[in-house]
Amino acid sequence: MIEVDLRLEDGEKTVVKEGKREILIVNLDGKYYAMNNKCTHLGCSLSDGEIKGDNVECPCHGSTFSIKTGKVVKGPAKKPETTFKVKSVKNKILIEVV
Repeated sequence: MIEVDLRLEDGEKTVVKEGKREILIVNLDGKYYAMNNKCTHLGCSLSDGEIKGDNVECPCHGSTFSIKTGKVVKGPAKKPETTFKVKSVKNKILIEVV
């Protein structure tokens, strides 16, 4: 479990590091979501991409992933992104990393 002291405004994103892993955290409509920060296509940082609705678009080749489920919305990526369970307690975010 990763615990982060954090508060993001709606639509904001940030990255936290856990060992060598980078995790993208996004606030969508007051709820926090977390997923791997590396695109499954070529490993670009999703945190450098744009949030479009409930999706994040990779800045390198335009692959788009659902922030809520990790599913590929638009290729060229074929593999979904790993997502993590998140709990928000006051200004702390708890991320369950397996």
